[in-house]
Amino acid sequence: MANQVFLGDDGFIHNLHVGDQTGKTVSTMVKQLAVLTEQLRANERPVLALIDLTKLGKHDAAARQAAADGIKNLSYDRAAAFSDDQLTRYVVNLVVRAAGRGDRFRYFDTEAEAVAFLKQGENSFG
Repeated sequence: MANQVFLGDDGFIHNLHVGDQTGKTVSTMVKQLAVLTEQLRANERPVLALIDLTKLGKHDAAARQAAADGIKNLSYDRAAAFSDDQLTRYVVNLVVRAAGRGDRFRYFDTEAEAVAFLKQGENSFG
């Protein structure tokens, strides 16, 4: 299974990181996210991203930089990442802080918690 980016029936942009990540793999995902983000904006719908890191492998500095750039530059209303891996939580939180987007991006141990965060502000957008 490879990385996936798609708009789900739930209205969320789903972003699944599978395996080892490089600057190139993350940049490719960011480009796909940008397309979906613009589609949602054009239709005056909220941009809510659900990021599954449960199958994330190793990631190099270029991957972390590409992720920070994506977090900083993508026009989303809320983003929620999830994985119960504490090292991943630490790294993601560093990347989010570096991007200056902690106000709209949160990290959770479970998908249910991440979805709840995205849904709590769902009606306040648009």
